Amino acid sequence: SLVDPDVPGMNRLPGARAEGVLVAKKLGASTVLSGSAATISGLTSHLAGRKFLHLGCHGDFDPRNPRASQLRLSPDAGSPDGRLRAEKLEKWDLSSCRLVLLTGCETAMAGGPGADDLAGFPRAVLRAGCQGILGSLWPVEDEVTRQLTDHLIDSAAARISPAEALRDACRSIRAKSSVNHHVSAWSGWVLVENGR
Repeated sequence: SLVDPDVPGMNRLPGARAEGVLVAKKLGASTVLSGSAATISGLTSHLAGRKFLHLGCHGDFDPRNPRASQLRLSPDAGSPDGRLRAEKLEKWDLSSCRLVLLTGCETAMAGGPGADDLAGFPRAVLRAGCQGILGSLWPVEDEVTRQLTDHLIDSAAARISPAEALRDACRSIRAKSSVNHHVSAWSGWVLVENGR
């Protein structure tokens, strides 16, 4: 998990940090990078052999050039602006990864004027060799995202497919209408898989 990066000029994400704590608690062999350690170089040094990658950070979708869409990570010497663009991510080797969970805003947006049906982070993750990506179509709420992450981890442990896990998580969140009664709270999550 890479969560709650320290991005100059942007709000911190305590909800994303809570997701990272949850992942670490439920998946004992996990690594959590947060704050100033949540950098591109920190992330790439931990990619080899990972089955699940969780990124809880700010996301910016670029509808004019989806390959320029970016995740905002902490800056470091290798990446002074800390911007992980989709065009860079697609060159990584994620062939051992089953699922990338992007819990930032607009991380599953895939089209725009003149773009094809699959662009931005969904295309980048699949081109990198990962089997699937789960992200959002609009801004996300901390509590809903934590619930979704929790449900996905439990489903993975029970060997339930990501599609079934997402469906069950959305139903569970929707059923908790006292917490989130708006359809936007649970309906903006999208799973894109490569069919392997």
